[in-house]
Amino acid sequence: MTQRYLVTQVGEYLYLALDTDTSQSLMIGSLLGETVTNSNVVRLQVDGIETLQPVQTEKPLCSVVGVSVIQIDTGLERLVLGMEAIPAWAQKIKRDRYDLKAMFPIAGQKHRFRWQSGGTDHPSTQRCCWESVDENQRSGVDQYGLYIDVHIKKVTQRFRWIESGTFMMGAPEGEVGRSANEKKHQVTLTQSFWLADTTVTQELWEAVMGENVSWFGGNPSLPVESVSWEDCQEFSIKTSRILSGLAVSLPTEAQWEYACRAGTSTAFSFGQEGDLSVEKVNYNVGNESLGGKGKTKIVKSHPPNQWGLYEMHGNVDEWCQDIWAENLEKKAIDPISTDSFKRDNYWYVIKGGAWEHQAKDCRSANRRRDIKTARLPGIGVRLVLGNSFGRIPTEQALQVAAFALPILIKFADSKETITYGVLAKSVRDSLPENVYAQQAHYRNVRSSLDVIAKYTNKIGFPDITSLVVNAQTGSPGEGYLGKLEEFRVTQRLVFKQDWLGIEADFDAYLLKLEVVSHSESITGMK
Repeated sequence: MTQRYLVTQVGEYLYLALDTDTSQSLMIGSLLGETVTNSNVVRLQVDGIETLQPVQTEKPLCSVVGVSVIQIDTGLERLVLGMEAIPAWAQKIKRDRYDLKAMFPIAGQKHRFRWQSGGTDHPSTQRCCWESVDENQRSGVDQYGLYIDVHIKKVTQRFRWIESGTFMMGAPEGEVGRSANEKKHQVTLTQSFWLADTTVTQELWEAVMGENVSWFGGNPSLPVESVSWEDCQEFSIKTSRILSGLAVSLPTEAQWEYACRAGTSTAFSFGQEGDLSVEKVNYNVGNESLGGKGKTKIVKSHPPNQWGLYEMHGNVDEWCQDIWAENLEKKAIDPISTDSFKRDNYWYVIKGGAWEHQAKDCRSANRRRDIKTARLPGIGVRLVLGNSFGRIPTEQALQVAAFALPILIKFADSKETITYGVLAKSVRDSLPENVYAQQAHYRNVRSSLDVIAKYTNKIGFPDITSLVVNAQTGSPGEGYLGKLEEFRVTQRLVFKQDWLGIEADFDAYLLKLEVVSHSESITGMK
């Protein structure tokens, strides 16, 4: 007899449940799909390893931890499931009975997205499979990728999600206009970030700072200029306060060039010097003085690059966070030049080129510098937001564990009853400078202690709630721990579900990719 089964994810396990009139109303976990069978076994393939499994509704079919693709072949049809991990930009993902959703808060606004189902490709091969369900339309996905619109003192600034990655920074030896300080080298950015799609406008600068200091005027959508590096630091701090403490900064030089190139390796994001035109870049066309004829243009006057960023070439130069380093030629991970002995020299990096500059000065690799107090009509700024919800890199998680676990083991072997504050402080004091315990949370009901480690990357943006050291204990009293019985370290609380089972909140979900019907039952599946 052919019967229909529900495929559900409950915590870290996959189940088959017989589909009845009441099964969905009583369903525990997340519904992934449905399948039919006339057999008492199914052919299960987990990442290429195939087994025959009995159809048992009370026992799990398999674990989903560390799995990429699962295929359930009933003999009548094959159900293919693929794993979708929590996106780097999301604070959490959750599934109800109908949709897989992702959410993240920015400056007091919650942005929600829904997984777009359908298609046969594995989710990891698709650039973005999420669509916005933001009622206020302050976030979304377009041809360039994910974006959010942040409101700062009634002025809207769009930010683009820039995914972490590896690229070749600098210019090849044959590139026209190349300088000796542009040696080509590999750079890896481990932290994704939000980058403003335009330079800061005069309207936004005035809204935050209370005045417009620009040389050129006449339109609030013109880029702010005549601002120093120090002015931009003050602007970033004030903007951060307006956005409820959200990390706001200037991009590093590596972040800036990575975003400017947008996956390209040519002199400009749109090609070589021969592809340059005034329709694409606001720059000094001739190799001579403009005689007062040149000026800035309003932002978005020229086409964006492949990642949706406007005027990365020309219009105004842009300050970067880095102190000037003469030679960048070594392979680097998350580079930023902050050498303290250089601070007295006051030289900071400028990228992008300006309305007054020649073509060579507007190339992706071009590097310039000026003193941090310089206010020139060709220098502006672009903002970057910190990614507050990124995962701690694996090596950092292991580093935290290496420091924290000996402390927990020490107390686990002790017969003393201690306060959770003492334990938390011991773990916190043992961590290196860039990793520290954010808080200690004691849950008396479960007799456990959570020490949440907070990792700060080299740029200074915090990645919050990244690692949890959990210790199970006895329960002698509120605020006190008995002898530690066990402990564990996890990347967040990976599997968490409310007790009703109506909604589940995990770090990864299985998604239905395709259903393939068979014309005949598979031999041995009867």
